[in-house]
Amino acid sequence: MTDKILIIDDEPDILESLEVMLEKQGYEVSTALSGFEGLEIAKEGSPDLILLDVMMPEMDGFETCKKLRAGFRTKAIPVLLLTALHDADSKVKGLDAGADDFITKPFNDAELKARVRAFVRTKRMRDELEENYMKLKELEQMRDLLTHTMVHDLKTPLTSIKGTISVLMDQLESKGPLGPEHIKLLRTAQHSSDKILSLIQDILDVSRMEEKKLPVQKKSISISQVAQECLDTIMPLALQNGFTIHNAVPSSFPHIITDEEIFRRVLINLLGNSMKFTDRGGKISLELNDLSSENQIECVVEDSGIGIPKENLEKIFDKFFQGTNPSLSRRGQGLGLSFCRLAVEAIGGRIWAESEEGKGSRFIIRLPLS
Repeated sequence: MTDKILIIDDEPDILESLEVMLEKQGYEVSTALSGFEGLEIAKEGSPDLILLDVMMPEMDGFETCKKLRAGFRTKAIPVLLLTALHDADSKVKGLDAGADDFITKPFNDAELKARVRAFVRTKRMRDELEENYMKLKELEQMRDLLTHTMVHDLKTPLTSIKGTISVLMDQLESKGPLGPEHIKLLRTAQHSSDKILSLIQDILDVSRMEEKKLPVQKKSISISQVAQECLDTIMPLALQNGFTIHNAVPSSFPHIITDEEIFRRVLINLLGNSMKFTDRGGKISLELNDLSSENQIECVVEDSGIGIPKENLEKIFDKFFQGTNPSLSRRGQGLGLSFCRLAVEAIGGRIWAESEEGKGSRFIIRLPLS
């Protein structure tokens, strides 16, 4: 990206001379003949450095510098004052106005170029620090949100398990053998335990994949068989919530060389994600497409759910990303899709999403045949 410099000076000859010199150095240069014009250009163009003449009519460099420092969009731009004044009072006045340094007229070309390089470099470093600070703030907010979400999501199933144990203990101590209703409670407790283990497993696996420490064991597998087994796994929960499941998995399909367990977990994750974000009675489908001509297979999980805003289609695969809608972010920890992306990449494939808000989503996986 080209560094931008704004020169503000009421003398056209000096403006032209500086413009030619700095453009030869590779800078993008804009010019202004007055402080008023310079302020407007600075607000719109956000230069990386301003060279500002002190002695100008109507509004001099000192006043212009003060206004630059008072502006929200211009307050952090380095300002080098160009001045023929040599007395200490003028320099103090310039520093008080917010100038970063001075170049004395007539200036030395080599010194001017060196000063410009130094201040542009300083501005670039300041911008990077500010950007990193904002990223750190975002990470802190994500950490706090994650902590809150995980505590909530662990507390709910743990409370269920604790309550189940308490009821069963009372039954065994006072009334004897367990009845059918108690078996149902045990199944609920088991489901709650599975949710806790799944959350913990997601956290561990995402960390291991980021560190390239999750082992990948590839072998020839029947992808249609694995896909069918995944549908069988989610079917009870799908029926319980009134989902229509469309099975577009051919019984005969090319075998592929991949890690069966990783691929299975990716499919279960995507199918589970579709159920999370599809209202009761919606439709979920799984299809396999033979792309042998491209030495690939395609796996598509599609739903009729709430959809994904266009601006979030890439972000949804980021760790802990949950969107901006609080009611929707409560549906998960933002780890499942991050795991899917890392897992698919680990076995040599790629994954992406296609969606429109309110019109459902499609998650597409492409894997090499061998």
